[in-house]
Amino acid sequence: AADALFLVTDDVDDFAAVDLASAGIAAVGPDLFLSERTTRAGYREAVEWLSARMTSPRRIPADLHRAIGRRHPRLRAPQAEAYEGPASPLVGGAPQIEFRGWRCLRCLVNPAPQPDDFGLCAACASGG
Repeated sequence: AADALFLVTDDVDDFAAVDLASAGIAAVGPDLFLSERTTRAGYREAVEWLSARMTSPRRIPADLHRAIGRRHPRLRAPQAEAYEGPASPLVGGAPQIEFRGWRCLRCLVNPAPQPDDFGLCAACASGG
């Protein structure tokens, strides 16, 4: 009813491909979704905004960035040069299935191929 394109969930494997196709959506893990759909400028703006409002405990942007990287390493990686310091260890493991569905994460239109292609259609995966 909300015309959603993606269902962002830690439990992608709970959704059958046929059910997602019938609803016209794709299920995607939060790290993969955010790493593909968030711009560098948007990420930095969000980290600055959030860290300025954190009071208990207070966190500077670099600390918040490292904390984000513990659960979202794909999201953190492109931002590494903006924030100094070592990466924090990953919490938990990477999910076995990070994407399921037919809608490309990048162009939103073309059918996405197999889950191991990280939700990108052939054109987007090749840089087209």
